[in-house]
Amino acid sequence: MTTNMRSSLDADPLYYHKMHNLYNERFMRNEEEWKSIWQENNTMYTFDDSKEDEICILSVGSGEGTRELVILDLALKRYPKVYLRVVEPSESAANIFKEKCAKLQESYPGFHADWHIQTFDEYRKAEDSSKSGEEKFHFVLCLHCLYYVDDIGTAMQFLYQQTKPGGAIAITMIDTKSTVGSLYEKLWNDDNYPISYKSGSQVRMQIKNRGWTSKSRSNWGRLDVTPMIDAPESEVGMAMLDWFTHTVNFRLTASKPMLSEVMSFFETGYEVKDGKKLVSNDREELVITKAITSD
Repeated sequence: MTTNMRSSLDADPLYYHKMHNLYNERFMRNEEEWKSIWQENNTMYTFDDSKEDEICILSVGSGEGTRELVILDLALKRYPKVYLRVVEPSESAANIFKEKCAKLQESYPGFHADWHIQTFDEYRKAEDSSKSGEEKFHFVLCLHCLYYVDDIGTAMQFLYQQTKPGGAIAITMIDTKSTVGSLYEKLWNDDNYPISYKSGSQVRMQIKNRGWTSKSRSNWGRLDVTPMIDAPESEVGMAMLDWFTHTVNFRLTASKPMLSEVMSFFETGYEVKDGKKLVSNDREELVITKAITSD
């Protein structure tokens, strides 16, 4: 199947950030359920926190830090000193997160952060080349970012090495059993699709093959895709399609068979509630715990 698709969405951080905001505007989630999951996840570490002077957190692909701030608030209520390292390729998104962190410091003087405006792979390669040591972080946050790494095995091994024994890695991916997740599984495992990202099933396979201790929970989510179905050639309808396919101008550049196949996921998979056409967009929350005795 041939296409003339122009570029992947993440090649332009500004456009990606704009599309991500559009996605968030139409995303319906249960925030209390998510907070409950995170409060439970926050107990999965096994290090002795009474012996730690400072808790160190690595956040990869944090965007504007909306979810990360919830996690930081939980940590800061428990630990007097918290250090955060942020790796985020979009400077505009990182600047918004910086402003939020500055306000957080007013309430928690023991909190400080630094920022790396890089993709995850750029950051990993820089850390590898500097040989600056491993086992730095008590918690590693990868909330919707592992889709974009070059090699999922290399990425996850690096994160595991960066985690202190007894620490935990938190990963959020789109649940492959949801409508959006099943689309991603189809596209990103299709050799005919010109863009290849990583999926939740690949993350789970890495965890299983490496014998890491982990647990997983699904978190409810719905997306309002009404413009995509009722006005597919509108600005919003086309922009939403760009987000779901992670391709700039997908409707204008994809082959007709590919466009039809992608649209069928939404046209046949929605439910109507309060006049809105909604598709399932559940998230899978995975937590990996690094054993104290791990090498």
